[in-house]
Amino acid sequence: MVIILRCLICNSIYYEKRDLRTLFRTKPSFRCQSCEKKYLNVCRYETIPIERFLLHRYYFFEEEVQFTIDAFDDHYLLFLQNTLEEILKNGTLIIVESLSDELFQVLDLLKFSHIYVYCLYVLKI
Repeated sequence: MVIILRCLICNSIYYEKRDLRTLFRTKPSFRCQSCEKKYLNVCRYETIPIERFLLHRYYFFEEEVQFTIDAFDDHYLLFLQNTLEEILKNGTLIIVESLSDELFQVLDLLKFSHIYVYCLYVLKI
């Protein structure tokens, strides 16, 4: 059986072979092979001190990208599976496309816990 999919980054059509044993067991795919190689799954991490707490920032890219955040939903899910319990005990989770200066200023005003921000790309603060 062949499944026809559309890449959420370049909009090209690609195919995945599956059989009855793997039809429901394979992980969801949102990117074609070409985009998978071009945009490697490298999650970067930074810690930024804010008043009395820390802002933990996770992001994929150093600069703005022109595709939707949905292309990396599988990576968000993996991140959440690995860290959600710790985040819920210690702080607040915010998922955004980018962390701008304006958003950073607003988050700096929140003085009740550590803040975990997960974003597709980062605008330099």
